[in-house]
Amino acid sequence: TLDYQADQYGMATIMVTGTSNGQDANTTFAVTVMAVDDAPVVANAIPDVSATEDDADLTIDLSNVFNDVDDANASITKVASSSDESLVTATVDANGTALTLDYQADQSGAATITVTGISNGQSVSDSFEVEVTAGAPMLGDGYTELTHISVPSDSTNWFQLDWFGYFFDAGQGDGWIYHVDHGWIYPKLTSNDGIWFYDVGMQDWLWINPLTYTLGQTHWLYSHAEEAWVFHAPSLRNPRWFYHYAIGKWRKEGTVGVTTEATLGGYVTGSGIYAKGASAILTAIPDPGYTFAGWGKDASGSSPTITLDTDGEKVVTATFRELSPKEIADAIFR
Repeated sequence: TLDYQADQYGMATIMVTGTSNGQDANTTFAVTVMAVDDAPVVANAIPDVSATEDDADLTIDLSNVFNDVDDANASITKVASSSDESLVTATVDANGTALTLDYQADQSGAATITVTGISNGQSVSDSFEVEVTAGAPMLGDGYTELTHISVPSDSTNWFQLDWFGYFFDAGQGDGWIYHVDHGWIYPKLTSNDGIWFYDVGMQDWLWINPLTYTLGQTHWLYSHAEEAWVFHAPSLRNPRWFYHYAIGKWRKEGTVGVTTEATLGGYVTGSGIYAKGASAILTAIPDPGYTFAGWGKDASGSSPTITLDTDGEKVVTATFRELSPKEIADAIFR
């Protein structure tokens, strides 16, 4: 059996020896293996490529993709084609060492790129897939600063900031967005990765940043109106409830408390919880033998009935004094 070795050619002498009763006889013959120009082969296949819409051109090194045992690899000519040139074009440089993929503007989808190596009229091809994922839509000036640093979701005009959650921005240029936890807010970015936003439900500017706000767990917010922190648990919604550290109490969103304190000799009506911005009517009622002297703390004046603007938490004191004998007599005999 003659076993021809791979990719070898030339001449060889084959000797055959016959042995019988201790005596040998030899014969020889020549074997000539003619040279055959083998086709080039794919030595290092090009892997599939993933890209995003409007990515920059991608250059791929072709110097080691093909191999030709009969010729120098540098002599292999390369050509390339794309199954969808509206998505991506494929060109080989003049030296045949680099393939350039040029992603077409605003296009997404998949294409097959075929690179063919040609040597002495023989060829071999290597194909790979290119998948271009649709990129984020270009946002116009009508969207908020917050939207521009967030990631679009699968739903139109819904976005997500990883630590702040999902929100809706219609892109109308009015600055308002709808947040899944906070409702309608008007956000403004700060220089320290934080956000100031006006919260319609709270009727207050609130400040947050990634260190104080843990999405879905704890929401610590700094209140501009109170100059103190408030706390919101995400489970407390519809309506939301906040713990106000300035007063050490829980309040439903958009509400404030009016607390009254009275000295000996009377009491006050009208205290309680009010919608923020509403008017509270307080009336000081003296006990027999006493008279109302005046209001204090968050109210002033001496009229027994006052209207108080509840733009924030209010604490009002009512001072009563005991009538003198003369005042009592004057009241009886007047």
